[in-house]
Amino acid sequence: MRFQHKVSALIGDTPMIRLERLQQRHGSLAEIVIKLEYFNPAGSIKDRVVKLLLDETEARGLLAPHSGQTLVAATSGSGGASLASIASMRGYACALTAPEDLSAEYKRLLSGLTQELVLTPAAGGMSAALAGAEELARRLPGALLLDLIGAPANIKAHYKGTGPELWEQCGSKIDIFVHGIGSGGAVTGIGRYLKECSKTVKIYGVEPAESPLLSAGRAGQHTIAGLGFDFVPDTLDRSLLDGIRPVSSAKALETARELMRLEGIRAGISSGAAVRAALELAALPENRGKRIACIACDSALLYLSTPLFTAENTLRPTESTTPPQ
Repeated sequence: MRFQHKVSALIGDTPMIRLERLQQRHGSLAEIVIKLEYFNPAGSIKDRVVKLLLDETEARGLLAPHSGQTLVAATSGSGGASLASIASMRGYACALTAPEDLSAEYKRLLSGLTQELVLTPAAGGMSAALAGAEELARRLPGALLLDLIGAPANIKAHYKGTGPELWEQCGSKIDIFVHGIGSGGAVTGIGRYLKECSKTVKIYGVEPAESPLLSAGRAGQHTIAGLGFDFVPDTLDRSLLDGIRPVSSAKALETARELMRLEGIRAGISSGAAVRAALELAALPENRGKRIACIACDSALLYLSTPLFTAENTLRPTESTTPPQ
């Protein structure tokens, strides 16, 4: 009988799949592969960052496992779930702040996992959540404020973990990597690693078309959770990017539904945005025969109350989901 002794040992080594039916449906000229990060134990790619961040913080003597100390952070959803889950296993309490437009599922999950969840005004975006976390840490005795966005671990976890896994799983062949930009840590860490492995690989960031802060210098309201912060994170190394691909909330939702209906992949809305951008790149003649890699960061099950699942968008009859031959 084989088993692990702690949940954190299950983080990483997530599977990859080729999106054959989706490629066929869209007439893609390139191959698209996706890494399923929702297979991590707390359900997202953020497990990698949180594990490394806590490992490093404990190594510096700022935390003692099973001390019951309270960890405080701001989150847009998945990072908070990872922190709360891994913290509980290591014997810490957790208190979080998040924008109030967080999905109902994330609100319930985080409320159940944490000592306290404080919702900040949606109009204030992640900036308000970060300010709220600072205030919360001052209010809670002995609390330690953690920066899930700006910590070096946010880049290092992907440079040392996710990037090498992607490269190995793809047989050392990735022509294009596409990833949504939220904190910027994943696209920077993975992009940096891939650029060191290949002189020709192209890295594309994805942002909400309604909030094109990186491509047009303005922020706005959108429904792609986890992407399109109201500020440019210091974690993001723009020199690694070969381009920014804006994707509308509607297209992100539509593509996330296609992933479920055609491929059986229950990915969240930001994953839909990344795959939409990958499909657009796969349609370009210059990308014929190339391999495009992207990531499913979290699960659609955390967005059941959002426009991703509505009465008019429930699964259609079989004939409507069959790709053209």
